[in-house]
This record gives sequence, structure tokens and C-alpha cells, in this order.
Amino acid sequence: PPEGARVHLQCHWLKTVPVTGPVNPTHGFVVSLKIDECKHLPGDGLNAPYTVQLSIKGDAANSTKTGKSWPPAILGPAVTAETLQRVSKLDAARTEWSLIAEVLDLDEALVEELLERPPGHSDDAAWIAKIEDRRRQTKGSSNPQFEEVIRLMSKTKDFTMVVELVNSDKKKPAVVGRFELDMRSKSEELGPFTIMSPTTGEPVTAGYAGAEKAQMHGCVKLYSIEDH
Repeated sequence: PPEGARVHLQCHWLKTVPVTGPVNPTHGFVVSLKIDECKHLPGDGLNAPYTVQLSIKGDAANSTKTGKSWPPAILGPAVTAETLQRVSKLDAARTEWSLIAEVLDLDEALVEELLERPPGHSDDAAWIAKIEDRRRQTKGSSNPQFEEVIRLMSKTKDFTMVVELVNSDKKKPAVVGRFELDMRSKSEELGPFTIMSPTTGEPVTAGYAGAEKAQMHGCVKLYSIEDH
């Protein structure tokens, strides 16, 4: 900026109180969406990480969004070269994978992944790193973490809020899930909220038989803007 340039700002603190009954409709409102995490999304194919976008139906310009999601911590013992060698020896002895997982305190799916090593791939550390990276990506897609609160102002209490799960496609980020909440007759709503497909209108699932419906865990609260 040129020398001597100035920016003039005026700030005004808003006093908000939870809506618990009749309110003055002329004061305006703030809707607060707390997002903890999403569960049961597909493990790949949606181009995670995600952001969550909040808007008012019929007023898409009035919107806000979270930062990008991250994978959850993967619980369980760390996989080492020694672990991989023990898994390989037990597999060579024709031990069932479920029993290998039980004996070594591992997830059975992890045992299967470790034993998928292609012939000639002799670098244990590199293979373990590849498996762990793949698991983080899968968890980041199916169980993204947010731990964030976003807020939006509305001139009236008679509105429907639209919540959209947006991917990180490099060319054009796309909505991969959404749901709506009619706030006209409520001031608070506790999750989880079922995530619907933006193309079919059906619940999003991981795609296999018996898969649970994808859900967003969190809560919604409505506040009235009061005079000081």
C-alpha cells in the first residue's frame, strides 16, 4: 500500500442470548453450528480432506465455512519391522489372520494390509510407512475430524439452514454431502445428523452391504441478538 495509507474500522460487540422462548423478531439472530466429526463416510473416492459450509436456504451469499478436516488418531500399538516379521512368520505357518490379529493385538484389516506386500518389496520400513499413510488417508476420508464452531447471522428466525460437506478437489471443489434444518420451530438441535447425497437425496454410505448411514456429529443452537 502507498505510504500514509489508513484503514478505518468500526467494531461493535453483539450481545447474544440463547433462544428459549418468545423473542423480539426485530433484533436478528445468530445460528451456531458445532461440528465434532463425521462418521461412516466412504474410505476413498470423495477427495478428502473436507470443509463444512453453512448457509441460509435462499441466500447462498450469506455463508461461512470451517477449516479443512484432519484424520483421527489411529489407536493401537505402533507397527514396527519386528511386528511385520512376526505377522509374516505366523502367516507362513498358515495361522488364520483373525488369530494373528488377536495374538499381536492388531486390527485384522491391518494384518491383511501388511500381508499384501508385493513380491520383491523387501524394504520393511518403506512398506510400513506406505500402509500407515494409506490408513491415515482412509480414516481421513471416512472419519474426518473438525472440532470447530461456525456462526452465521440471520435477520429472521424463519429460516432453513443448509449444511454442506465440501471436498478438496484440486480443479473444482464439490459438495459430497448435505442436510437441511428448519429452524422456524426450534432453537436447538443435537446431532448426529444424517448426511444426504446431493445427487440422489439418499443417505450417504460407505457403499458396501449393511453399511451405516454417514453422520455428522455436533449440535446447532440459535441465539437472539439483544440490545446492550
